[in-house]
Amino acid sequence: MTGASGKVTQEVGPSDPVASKYVSLIPTETGNYTIKFSYAGETIGTRTVLGTSAPDVILLVQEDPVLDYPNTPLPTEYWVRPVNAQNRDWYTIANNWYGLNLLYGRTWNGRSNWLPVGSAPNSAHVLWAVEKDFGGLTSGELGNVGYYSGASYEDRWTPPVIINGKLYYNQRLGASSNLGLVARDMATGEELWFQNGTTISFGSAMSFDSPNQHGAFAYLWISGSTYRMFDPLTGTEILRITGATTSGARHTLDENGNLLCYIYSGSQNRLRLWNATKAIVAQTGGGEGWNWRTTAGASIAWDRGIEWDVTNPDVPGNPSLATLGENVLLATVGMGTGVDRVIGISGYSMHNGSLLFTLNVTSTETPNFFLTSEVDNKFAWFKQETMEWYGFDVITANKTGKWSWKTEPYENAWGMYTSSVIGLGASSPVIAYGNLYAVAYDGTIHCYDMETGENLWNYFIGNAGYETPYGTWPFGGGLHVAADGKIFATVGEHSPNHPLYRGAAIVAVNATTGDEIWRSQGWMQTPVIADGTLTAYNHYDGRIYNFGKGPTAVTVSAPDVEVSQDKTVLIKGTVVDISPGTKQQEQSLRFPNGVPAVSDESQYSFMAYIYQQQPKPTNTTGVPVTINVLDANGNFRPIGETVTDENGFFSLAWKPDIAGAYTVYANFAGSESYWPSQAVTAFVVSDPEPTQAPPESPEPSAADLYFVPAIAGVIVAIALVGVILVLLLLKKRP
Repeated sequence: MTGASGKVTQEVGPSDPVASKYVSLIPTETGNYTIKFSYAGETIGTRTVLGTSAPDVILLVQEDPVLDYPNTPLPTEYWVRPVNAQNRDWYTIANNWYGLNLLYGRTWNGRSNWLPVGSAPNSAHVLWAVEKDFGGLTSGELGNVGYYSGASYEDRWTPPVIINGKLYYNQRLGASSNLGLVARDMATGEELWFQNGTTISFGSAMSFDSPNQHGAFAYLWISGSTYRMFDPLTGTEILRITGATTSGARHTLDENGNLLCYIYSGSQNRLRLWNATKAIVAQTGGGEGWNWRTTAGASIAWDRGIEWDVTNPDVPGNPSLATLGENVLLATVGMGTGVDRVIGISGYSMHNGSLLFTLNVTSTETPNFFLTSEVDNKFAWFKQETMEWYGFDVITANKTGKWSWKTEPYENAWGMYTSSVIGLGASSPVIAYGNLYAVAYDGTIHCYDMETGENLWNYFIGNAGYETPYGTWPFGGGLHVAADGKIFATVGEHSPNHPLYRGAAIVAVNATTGDEIWRSQGWMQTPVIADGTLTAYNHYDGRIYNFGKGPTAVTVSAPDVEVSQDKTVLIKGTVVDISPGTKQQEQSLRFPNGVPAVSDESQYSFMAYIYQQQPKPTNTTGVPVTINVLDANGNFRPIGETVTDENGFFSLAWKPDIAGAYTVYANFAGSESYWPSQAVTAFVVSDPEPTQAPPESPEPSAADLYFVPAIAGVIVAIALVGVILVLLLLKKRP
């Protein structure tokens, strides 16, 4: 390349198999650069390849930047999947939920319930609620007993998985085994299909990039001794991977979405990594990964996906795999008995399988339940009997075998119980935003700094009085999730009795301050987040609830007849919620004129009234509406603001200031609960009616001026004389 500063020559190396090559250079000066590309030729085997040169290319380097193609802004209106591929920045608000196993329960990626990208709701507004199982109260002769929730061991809400705006979960009938797979549209809650006899373990979306193919592929999976892969759009089985190792196996996704499985054997000190993508490419004609060809009906050997197989130095006991992280896999083992019991924790590299460290902590409890996953080379362990958290740094643990910090004990003794989705144990403590977030039966979300162990804040859900034996509502029986700067936690417990405690709720808390953002009534299980919505299963009524920002509709009307300018015009209308749930049978029959849109502060009670048969709140407030006009002179201007009432109705009285035709715009700007909407109407103003002048008096004549007053004076004089004579006569009487 030749430019203002002279000639620059750079070797670009061999071309790729389709004869292409690129190189990156940063020009240091402005001006024209001449790019020359030449090939000297070579002998390959017995063949001589002649050299050649490409035509010169002139590159103009300038100070003024060349503008990028404009990005599509983030949505300001209601949106659903699929997201147009041109909207590149929308990746920041869109995400899937893959439902991979944690030790107990399901998580986003098999490692943690922290979603580092994507959006989550800022309001308790319900988009829809659909029946999944028989729920709520049974029949009068049984008293106030509700239907079995499945919360003990027969989980009714697995995995779940959300991919590209579709929700998938296994349908369980009664207390029986799972009997089928349900797919629902996340936009409406509508059931798309049911596949009898199929149940899934998790989902995935993989980005495949090769010289021949570029893009992502999504699948649903069944794991076990035979893996089965399904198309998520139709539920059709694609292929099987046979001969899998299941003992000590745990799944996760790498940064490109490849399905990975770590297989750990404590007795053999052996750790293996299996990659589903490698297994499929190796046996379906993909060569060196140029093609992604998932042959329908194929049967693939599982062991062809082994990435590495490592045997490590022996560690004490026979550890089992506890949790996965970003960089470190943690295995634990309990040794000794009673007060002399020791928990051994071993850390292994997730990149090459090597043993990184071993350390011991004392505890009388079972070892596997109490570890967080590793994030940023840090993890924590909960000592149940003392209710203390121990923080570990991987590097420090490797050097010293010690923890980095230890917290003060929880103040409420119920904090010892930290039920997971199935079985006792830490409720999937989450490391996110540099902090540890843990929940327990003490009704508290505890937040600790992962660097220092400092207790940054504690959120308390509230006093339950005598409604529960805990004095509060226990956080348990469901995973809590970190997303979009918020922590979402649900009330629940292992093996709940009937009748269920009243007042249970799901809460959203600011991850930095611990302030409550919103709460919604419901005994919700396993909240999952995708595309700005939160979905959970409610044990109170057996329905799936989807929370998120809903669409609205504004109506506006004005007089249809011409109005005089000196008259007041009444502009009126409504703002209603048109989310899919408002069109469900119960809601549409109860609210034939539409469900009113209400303020963010009213959502907790109002949504319970709309969807959960709770009393109509008496303190509901509406939403603000701005009224603008385009007048006859072409001026667009605001004329006032108003607020809807509990019925969604608004009105504004306004006296026009000029005559002519007006176009009226009623605008609801949106809120945390709703997307904005607008409506238009028009009216006509005529010139004011002329004012009627009083009748004019005639000019007085000479008679009026002189004669009439004179006669009046004579009459008055006569009257006075008469009065005087009467008085004299009265005076002369004896």
